[in-house]
Amino acid sequence: MHKKLCLILMFLLSLPVFAGSFETAYESGTPVLLYIYSENCSYCHKFNPIFSGLAKTRTDYKFVKVDVNTRYGRELLTGFQGYYVPFIVLSSKKMHKSAEISPSCAINNICRENALKDFKS
Repeated sequence: MHKKLCLILMFLLSLPVFAGSFETAYESGTPVLLYIYSENCSYCHKFNPIFSGLAKTRTDYKFVKVDVNTRYGRELLTGFQGYYVPFIVLSSKKMHKSAEISPSCAINNICRENALKDFKS
């Protein structure tokens, strides 16, 4: 019984972000870093640990990760007029703006930090 419960819990923790998580974060007024990824993407594998680290250390942004292979992920990608993954966008309801970060910039520490800083100015 205990083993079965652990397997169910592991499955639930591995599910992609639920629909509406970007909208909830966006409505909070805090800038959002939206990361749309795919398990088959080599740049995504390079950016995954960076995204996790940012989410743990940066409190000035909300972080949302969405799998492009879900309906919600495809709708978000299309809504931001994205055509590839990883698709990384900064968005803020309070500032009424959005800005895309290219995959090569996202994995470059200096470029990424400048993009985060510039977005808020």
